[in-house]
Amino acid sequence: MLETLLHKGDTEERCGLILKDGTVVDIPNVADDPKTSFEMDLAAAIEHLDADTVAATWHTHPESDPNLSGEDYSCFLSWPDLEHVIVGILDGKTVVRRYRVEQGLVIECG
Repeated sequence: MLETLLHKGDTEERCGLILKDGTVVDIPNVADDPKTSFEMDLAAAIEHLDADTVAATWHTHPESDPNLSGEDYSCFLSWPDLEHVIVGILDGKTVVRRYRVEQGLVIECG
């Protein structure tokens, strides 16, 4: 299901939250350069930023693989209690990778 977050023809990263009930929330990307990075619009996200409801963050890499960038790594460390999902393209296919923070390091979930 998360594969559908990456839309064919997207050139800018999209981002949002995944709630514990499975709801996927699309949050506007307000990054200075949304083609290469993401920054959630906190005003739009604030109604969902409750530890009891949010399970994960998500964002897309519309023109690259779902590997962590240095920026992703730093961002994920700021949200250590959440899982983090990146949806990207690898060998022409949409791929979803999940990450979590463990002992101060960002690692890929199995």
